[in-house]
Amino acid sequence: MSLGENLQRANWPEKSGEYKVVQLEIDGQPYLRFPIKEYGENSHAGILMVLFRKNDIRFQRIEGVSGATVPALKGEKYKVHGMGKAKIDAEQMHASFYGNSLDYDIGINAEHLNLIKQLEKDWKIESGKR
Repeated sequence: MSLGENLQRANWPEKSGEYKVVQLEIDGQPYLRFPIKEYGENSHAGILMVLFRKNDIRFQRIEGVSGATVPALKGEKYKVHGMGKAKIDAEQMHASFYGNSLDYDIGINAEHLNLIKQLEKDWKIESGKR
């Protein structure tokens, strides 16, 4: 199954605010994932688990820095490139990425963000420090 036809490149939040974000590739294609409110995931691991389960992507579990069991950063069909937060202005379609994931000990990946910029031309995307 190819996800390209079924999965949005980025699931941008509809409301402005600060959100956790995961940068990854699936089947060699770059994606950007934010929490999906109806599923209530509010961690980087939660974002991955919901994405993987909804799209039948197999993943292994590892122990994160905090000791929690989390999805591995790499699997047969996917590879996580970065994690952190984004400040989103939904009306202006502006996103500023920063920070890192404490449980995974990785931050925002600038190369991956540049790929997303090229594919999501309606959005003004920048990486910043907070």
